[in-house]
Amino acid sequence: MTDKKKQKNGENSTRNLGTEEAMKFSLSLLSASLESTADGILIVDRQGKIALWNQKFANMWKIPEEVLSTRDDEKAINHILTQLADPEQFVAKVRKLYEQPEQSSFDQVEFLDGRVFERYSQPQRIEGDIVGRVWSFRDITERKRVEEELRESEQKYRAAVETASDVICIIQDGIIRFSNPRVTTMFGYKPEEIEGKNIASFIPQENLGLILERYRKRMAGEKLSEVYETALLHKSGRKVDIELSGSVIRYEGNPADLVIIRDITERKRADEALARSEERYRTILENMQDVYIEVDLVGNFTFVNEAAGLNLAYSKEQLIGSNFSDITSDQDELKAVFKAYNEVYKTGEPNKGFAFKIVRKDGTTGYGETSISLIKDEQGKPIGFRSVGRDVTERKKMEVELQRLASVVHNSSELVNLSTIEGKMIFLNAAGAKMLGIDPQKVDRFNIMQVIPAHLVEKVQSELLPQLLKGGNWEGDLQYLNLKTGLLTDVHATTFAIKDPSSGTALYFANVSLDITERKQTEESILRSKLLLQSVIDSTPDWMYVKDLRHKFLLVNRSFAEAQNAKPQDMVDRPDTDFFSQELCTGNPDKGIRGFHADDNQAFGGQTVHNPKNIITWADGSMHIYDTYKIPLADQSGKIYAALVYSRDITGQRKAEDEREASFKTLQKTLHDIINTMSKIVEMRDPYTSGHQGRVAELSGAIAREMKLDDSRIEHLMMAASIHDVGKMYVPADILSKPGKLSDIEWAMIKSHVEGSYEILKDLEFSQPIALMALQHHERLDGSGYPNGLKGEEILLEAKILAVADVVEAMSSHRPYRPALGAGRAFEEISNGKGKLYDPEVVDACLELFNSGRFEFKHV
Repeated sequence: MTDKKKQKNGENSTRNLGTEEAMKFSLSLLSASLESTADGILIVDRQGKIALWNQKFANMWKIPEEVLSTRDDEKAINHILTQLADPEQFVAKVRKLYEQPEQSSFDQVEFLDGRVFERYSQPQRIEGDIVGRVWSFRDITERKRVEEELRESEQKYRAAVETASDVICIIQDGIIRFSNPRVTTMFGYKPEEIEGKNIASFIPQENLGLILERYRKRMAGEKLSEVYETALLHKSGRKVDIELSGSVIRYEGNPADLVIIRDITERKRADEALARSEERYRTILENMQDVYIEVDLVGNFTFVNEAAGLNLAYSKEQLIGSNFSDITSDQDELKAVFKAYNEVYKTGEPNKGFAFKIVRKDGTTGYGETSISLIKDEQGKPIGFRSVGRDVTERKKMEVELQRLASVVHNSSELVNLSTIEGKMIFLNAAGAKMLGIDPQKVDRFNIMQVIPAHLVEKVQSELLPQLLKGGNWEGDLQYLNLKTGLLTDVHATTFAIKDPSSGTALYFANVSLDITERKQTEESILRSKLLLQSVIDSTPDWMYVKDLRHKFLLVNRSFAEAQNAKPQDMVDRPDTDFFSQELCTGNPDKGIRGFHADDNQAFGGQTVHNPKNIITWADGSMHIYDTYKIPLADQSGKIYAALVYSRDITGQRKAEDEREASFKTLQKTLHDIINTMSKIVEMRDPYTSGHQGRVAELSGAIAREMKLDDSRIEHLMMAASIHDVGKMYVPADILSKPGKLSDIEWAMIKSHVEGSYEILKDLEFSQPIALMALQHHERLDGSGYPNGLKGEEILLEAKILAVADVVEAMSSHRPYRPALGAGRAFEEISNGKGKLYDPEVVDACLELFNSGRFEFKHV
């Protein structure tokens, strides 16, 4: 049969359908349409009687089938009104529309439980006649929540830009589109004065070509050094020396240049002052009485002053270019000299009291005392030594015996001092000389009271001296003043009198003092950290507290304390049973805090407990639902001593299932944009690791795929990797880019970046713990990592992957303090640390990717 014949027969069949059968067909089609829509639909006739509804409507309004089946509009409305925040307004709207059947309406309805519906109503017409009204309802609760979160996120990052100490601006097509308020203090313009103007109008003519050319190349995608120095024009017309870095971003859908400008005027002035100072001190060196020499790394003289020539009985011309071995015939002493210089080279620490013997050109033997320190180039690489000394031949003869007896004291790391009962110093060891800024050779010119700061003089005179004059001892904390630098050193001093054996009269006072500056700083740092932590946790409306193994509170935030009608300090060091009855705390399933102590004990056992629906019934009978995390806390040895608890009240939260996926994707995109922007800001502050985070993210994702992790975990791991070093925004830029060895304090600041990353990321909502991935990426399996010394399963799998990727990329790349070590060294490092420092499965996956050629670092 042909298609046309089939069609014609179908039409004939339809015409032959009876009226009743056609009506059934239409009703079936209408019912299917109503049930397939995502909205709740209600249809009433002209008198308000319920004609038709879909199941979505009944579910959304929680109306029982028996109420709807009565088709009584009055009963349905009465059931609805109990759920609304403003029932009177709802009734008024319904009545008005029933009185005006031709009107359409659109508004929003708010519920007591926090839900929000869009309500749409229009007349129902059949062949032009109004026969009733159609009501349509859509749940927009989740969309409202996401929109509010996006507004809050935008406000937070705008505040960071507005308060930045550098000028941050966006340039698009050569036009300034945005600038933060810092531009006013740096260049005298208000942001609105420069926005919309061409950048060229603010560049001095001699710098115009360089800046515009770099801008053009950057926008064309060329890779340039991120930071360079130039100058821009102040509103007054003067030039401002600046340091400029730029990065290409997307702004309002098109490419733009994100530029960060730092004022380096003062640094320039300091450099010029340094040059003048160097010339001045060079003149002083030439004319001073002490010997000053400079030698290269093998002992050849490169500079000597006049005093050096006179003391060694050589002319300056004879000494320049000659070696130490050319001016003395004593081989043992020559070895001692080279040993001293070699020690300074190896340790990098100056030798401020090196004594030596030398046979002069005229054959006489003399003794000298000198200080030795390294000379370094601009990159911090040793290139020679400088030495300042004097002839101490006569004094040496008198001190030989004393030095033999006091060798232990001289080499002590603690200050050792001997003084008369009037306070005149007669001995001070090297550690003490360094601490007090006193030349050991001139110690007898000083009184011990000169190094006592003014605020402690009364304590020394009224408490310490009387005790010593009686022949007794005194021990306690003091401070000493460095007479060269003016700085104070915290010490723990032990003083005692040296008495005449026959009469018992005090002859001298001896003092041994230990430098406790670092201990004091650590104590103060701990106190500041504790206050900062309390301030941070008090700023959240959610509950946060720490409980020890006996369920006693160690730390409580304000929100949690207020919920118990208490102050934080009143709850600390008290068990939770002081605030909740024993019956509740045991987790009585009928009316108690379900699993309250059970979850605690899991955390004390080393598990991170997440209870997304922690139901708590308080003594008053009210029920609350909390999203609760309980995280084990361990000390440096890995021993768990407490649990951190974070709880958010989600009692009123009801998520809309039909819009959750769309809302989540919108939030994910926003978070990706935030992460990309923050990543670029980190790399602009630390140009030497530019692209590091991107390459780590690339390798982390590849390892995770090799290990068959699900797509969601891989995505969140790569997000964490892309911004794992964002905490470096808290670390001064000069430390990030410092060549050479870092001090302990500088290294501690560098290590603090993981906690800084956690603080920045912890408030952003992810379905995976991205903040913890960033916090733990320097933890190691054996507990040797930081910041918390976590071990084994205490560390997230994603953090273990991130740790291996971070090490491989870092060792393969250049750093300011060393050249790139290469991939081979990186593979050797993770192989040697496999099972001890790094997860074996992660290491195997990483090596397999590289060995098989399925992965290599790309330009990021």
